[in-house]
Amino acid sequence: MVKCFIYNQNNYMLKYLFLFIISFMNPLNSKEPIVTAEKLLEHKRAYGHLGDFKAPETVLVCYQRSTMEYLLKQHPEFQPSHAVTHFYLFNEGQIGLLGDWGVGAPGLAIKIEELIALGAKRFIAVGTAGGLMDAHQIADFVLCHKALAEDGVAHLYLPKNQQVVEADSQMVLEWTRFAKERSLPTFHPAMAWSFSALFRETVADVHRVREHGCSAVEMEAATLYAIGQEKGVETLTLFVISDSITQEEWIPRIKEPAVRDNLHQLADWALEFCATDSSRTPLPKYVFKPYNSLFPVLFQKEKERITSLIKDSLLIEHVGSTSVPGLGGKGIIDIAIAVSPENIDSMSKQLQDAGYEFRVRGSVPNRLFFRIDLPDVEEGMRRYHVHLTSLNSDELKGLIGFRDYLRTHPEEVQQYAEVKKKAVDEANGDGEKYRKSKEHFFQLIP
Repeated sequence: MVKCFIYNQNNYMLKYLFLFIISFMNPLNSKEPIVTAEKLLEHKRAYGHLGDFKAPETVLVCYQRSTMEYLLKQHPEFQPSHAVTHFYLFNEGQIGLLGDWGVGAPGLAIKIEELIALGAKRFIAVGTAGGLMDAHQIADFVLCHKALAEDGVAHLYLPKNQQVVEADSQMVLEWTRFAKERSLPTFHPAMAWSFSALFRETVADVHRVREHGCSAVEMEAATLYAIGQEKGVETLTLFVISDSITQEEWIPRIKEPAVRDNLHQLADWALEFCATDSSRTPLPKYVFKPYNSLFPVLFQKEKERITSLIKDSLLIEHVGSTSVPGLGGKGIIDIAIAVSPENIDSMSKQLQDAGYEFRVRGSVPNRLFFRIDLPDVEEGMRRYHVHLTSLNSDELKGLIGFRDYLRTHPEEVQQYAEVKKKAVDEANGDGEKYRKSKEHFFQLIP
C-alpha cells in the first residue's frame, strides 16, 4: 500500500511537471513579438531595398514637418537616404535627420526601432509641447527629463508597473554642459504627459497629471524614452512651448513668430549638438567626487518632497556614500524608505507617481530599487536612488548599519575612499568590475 501510494504520488507530480514544461513550449504563451524590426529589415534586404546601408549612430528627430523643412533649406548638404524613408544624412553620413513620418507615437516607434536595428544609438528630438495650467510661458525652451506614459504605445515597452520613463541621464548632462558652454537661454526641466488622443484631453486629466508632476503635454516623448530604455540607446527630447491648457480653455500660439523662431533656433542648436556628439568622448559612468556638505541638504529637501507625496512610510533615511561626512563617491543621493511588508506594492506605485523610475535591474526580492534625475545647481542634473524595503529587513539593517559604522570610524572612511578611487580606475566604466573591486572592503567591516 505504501509503495502504491508513492508510485501514484510520483505519477501525479510527474504529470504536472510535464504540463508545466509543455506550457512554456506552447507558442500561445509566448510574449515575444511576431514581427520585429530585424525581420522587417531582412525582408527589405531580400528585395534589394537596403543594400549595405548602416544608420548613423546619432539621429536628430523633428516632430514638426516645418522644422525639418527649415533644416533642409538651411543645410542643402543634407542628402536623402535611399534605404530609409523620411530620413536624411548629414556630415558625411555621421548624423541622421528623421521627420515627416506622421504624427504620434505609433509611427515614431516603427521608425526608431528600424533605425536602432540599422545601428543608431543616440536620438535627440525637438518639437512643440503645450504648457499645463500656466506652468510654462509661450515660447519657453523645455528640457523633457521624463514622461508619463499614456500615449498608447510606451507601455508596451515598459515593465508592467512602470508609468514614468526618463531621458538618458548622460544625454541630459551633455546637453546641460553644451547649453552652458554656449550661454544658451534657460531650458526649464519638465515632466511631459505623453498623450496621443488630442481631442480627449479633459480638465480632470490635466489636474490628475499635474498632481503627478507633469507641466507639459505632447505625444511622443514617453515612447522614445521607453524604446531607449528597452533597447539600451540614448534618448533626449527638447521642446518649445507653443500653446497652453488652463482649467478653462486651450490657448494656441503655434503660429506666433516667437514660437516659430525659437523652434528653428532649437533645431539649429540640436544639430550643432549632434555634430559635437558624433565625435564626443563619453562621460565616465563611474567617477569619484569629493564629499560635499550640500549632500545632507539635498537629502533633506528630497525627503520633504517625498513625504508630501506619499503615505505609509515608517522610515526615510539618508544612506550610501553621500550620507557619510568626508567619504566622497559618485555624488548620488541614496535614500532608504521602509514600510510594513503589506505596503510595499502601494509604496512602489506612490514613488512612481512621484516621478521615480522603478528599475528591475538593481532590485532584489526584499528591496526594490528606484531612481530619478532632478535639476541641480552644481551638476545640472543629479541622480537620486531610493531603496524600498520593509522595516525589519536585513537589507535595511545593512544599509543603515554600514552608514553608522563609517560615521563613527573616520579611519575606515579614508580607507574606503581610497578603495573607491582605485575601483573607479580599475573598472574603466564597467559596473561589475567596479562593484567587485570594493567587495573586499565590505568583508573587513564587523
